[in-house]
Amino acid sequence: MSEKIEKLFKNALEQVSVEPPARVWEGINSHFAMKQKRLRRMYTYSGIAAAVILLFGVGFFMQSKQTDLYPTASIAAQNSTINNQDDNKILAFTSTPHSIPEIKRKNEAYSMEHLAPVPVSTSSMTGLENEQPEGDLKKASVRTAFIPLVNQNAIENQRKYAELLDGKSTTAVKTTPKAKDEDDKMFTVGGYVSPGYSSGSYKTSGSNARSAQYESNQMSGIFNVGGGLTFAVKPTKRISIETGLGYSRVGQKTDDAQVYVPRSGMVSYNANTHAYTPLGSVKNKANATVSSPESFVSLKTEQDEEGSIEQQFDAIEIPLIFRYHLNDNRVRFSVLGGFGASFMVRNHTYVNYNGKKEFMGEAEDIRTFNISTNIGFGVEYPLSKSIHLKVEPGFKYYLQSLSKSAEINFKPYSFTFSTGIGINF
Repeated sequence: MSEKIEKLFKNALEQVSVEPPARVWEGINSHFAMKQKRLRRMYTYSGIAAAVILLFGVGFFMQSKQTDLYPTASIAAQNSTINNQDDNKILAFTSTPHSIPEIKRKNEAYSMEHLAPVPVSTSSMTGLENEQPEGDLKKASVRTAFIPLVNQNAIENQRKYAELLDGKSTTAVKTTPKAKDEDDKMFTVGGYVSPGYSSGSYKTSGSNARSAQYESNQMSGIFNVGGGLTFAVKPTKRISIETGLGYSRVGQKTDDAQVYVPRSGMVSYNANTHAYTPLGSVKNKANATVSSPESFVSLKTEQDEEGSIEQQFDAIEIPLIFRYHLNDNRVRFSVLGGFGASFMVRNHTYVNYNGKKEFMGEAEDIRTFNISTNIGFGVEYPLSKSIHLKVEPGFKYYLQSLSKSAEINFKPYSFTFSTGIGINF
């Protein structure tokens, strides 16, 4: 019975539908809306956190890449060739000196041409001029901590840095290497060999027999070879002052001289007698004689011989020469002029006849100290960085007569062609 009643109620209730109140549906809808808001808020915060993490990750990755591009060891290796460079002529500076290895000095001959361009990020150079106040550049800690940079700001930074250190205004900094290292070298030593031709201007007063027997047109020059050592100091790039120690010879040869020779078997009649030469009397030591008075010659007409007289005077010279270099090329040209002090150390007169050459003796009244003037033209060719070859044609003229006699005026002159080497240091 009870089962029938339950079945009856079940069938009746299945056909019945009850509409929930509106507040029930509002509660359900508000519940689901709050849940959706919480989900959206969570997704938003999660996205922001992921973006921040990603941004930090990318920044750390880029920073590590930039650090690898300029490792400390690489910078030190790149600058190993310029660690001895002059800090007054540095190319540029950076704004972070504490992270850069100290560079000691810079070689003056170093040029920006030898620096290979290095890629530098633009961001690393931003604010370079503002980050480093100009007043701080004069500090030793800043001056000794920098690296060369090759970018669009390097030249301008170099100019400003040179102005601050030197107190000078520079519109452009040129680092072209010098054409010659010897420009910086102040001293030169060298040696030379000087072949030459010597003669002289000759006049006599006509007050003695000497003037009647010797004329200037009888005289000719003699060839000789000299040489010596030189020392020079260069106060400027173009001017040098030179001195040294040299050996030279001057003299002359008188042709068509009358030579008297004693006959065979005769005792020399001219021993210890004076022979007359163009440059003074000679106490004759030769067998023959020249221009002797008739009283000393027997059978004169049978003893005449054609011959010549040769007179040589050797001297030690100390020059004082001023040289001016006309150019600064590889082959250098120069003009020179100055004076020389000569100390006579040898005075020989010879008589030549019949293929013989006899020493007669020393001419009397010859000055032992003389002053000469020297001019010349020089050509220098470098054999190495410190050694150069010199070729110098020159002219030397004595300012005084070689003879002290008032009756004789003989001023020697010489044409020389010196060749030698010079060593700069």
